[in-house]
Amino acid sequence: MGNVFYFEEENGGQLLKKETRFTKIKPHRYIEFTMVNWFYRWFIPKMTFTFTPTVAENNCLFTAQVFLRGIGPLGKWGHRQEFAAVQQHMKEEGLNLKRLIENAR
Repeated sequence: MGNVFYFEEENGGQLLKKETRFTKIKPHRYIEFTMVNWFYRWFIPKMTFTFTPTVAENNCLFTAQVFLRGIGPLGKWGHRQEFAAVQQHMKEEGLNLKRLIENAR
């Protein structure tokens, strides 16, 4: 189901090698994907990118969502540095994707 996308990225000073599977795509509007590895997929069942057009020409509102499961408050506290690195990374990637979508119009 869906294309598999392999990528390497640096996040929080670590080189991460990942594979995701695209599960739903609406061009210029929505991308939904999940991790290929079953272990990661259990904790992160899906991630989404949503691009909502705005009134201003060639602009959009970009929303990135990471759906987490089974972490709990102690897990979040124990991995707060990793979550902060992911949040910063998602912000940077979101700005890059937003720029690409706005320039494609």
